Amino acid sequence: MLLCVLCWSTSGLFIKYIDWHPMVISGMRSGIALLFMLLIKGGSMFRSHSAAPGKTGIVLLLAAAGASAATKILYVTANKLTSPANAILLHHSAPIWAALLGWFLIGERLKARQWAALVLTCAGLPLLFISGLKTGGIAGDGVALAAGVCFGAGMVFLRMNRNGSPELCLFISHCVPLALGIPFMLSRPPEFTPVSIEAILFLGVVQVGIASLLYAYSIKRLRAVDAVFIDQLEPVLNPIWVFAATGEIPAPLSIAGGIIIIIAVLMNQGINALKGRRR
Repeated sequence: MLLCVLCWSTSGLFIKYIDWHPMVISGMRSGIALLFMLLIKGGSMFRSHSAAPGKTGIVLLLAAAGASAATKILYVTANKLTSPANAILLHHSAPIWAALLGWFLIGERLKARQWAALVLTCAGLPLLFISGLKTGGIAGDGVALAAGVCFGAGMVFLRMNRNGSPELCLFISHCVPLALGIPFMLSRPPEFTPVSIEAILFLGVVQVGIASLLYAYSIKRLRAVDAVFIDQLEPVLNPIWVFAATGEIPAPLSIAGGIIIIIAVLMNQGINALKGRRR
């Protein structure tokens, strides 16, 4: 899951190199990811699902795929309607929704230390983005919050599909951004340059394709809330990539927020690892 988050976190850097409409980037990235997943997994995605029809019915499969697809679309839309900082902050409210839905749907309850880690995460995120937060933009903020709800729900639904094929759920979820992006590709055809081609290939293969396979692998073995806790490292890693490429240094409060989030993740995952080692 950490490797998956590492892949996800590169989006902020590589999208900077592509001067296309966001829906074109989203659609083309998902299209490349679809081809990559077919090349690597092929028919095994479908065979894994059909092997456990009683546990991973069509409704649950579509719920997981739909929540994942909605997350992608809502997040892109939120970035158009509100500031990027607001969009990322509200999107990363996902642990709250994953904790509540995981408890309600599959009985994965949080312990006291996990609630404490969740509170720390909620305290660290505003500091991480405080320089870019803005008031207003209620519609955009609402869409970003909806993206967070869908992301948390998607992790729970994928966890419920652990005996089937989470890869197939994610494969289907990439079909929606591709379908929605095609009209924008036709009406606003992208201008291909060597840099944009390299960047979109990286986004499709690594940032989405490899990440999807790692995500599907890890969600079979991690509780939904643990997976979403690790995902909170994504906004911490993103500025590190930007700093490495451009030298842009985050503000001191952003660094403090990142440290708080890392402590929260270690509080949860570190204790889990120690307990597993003792067992």
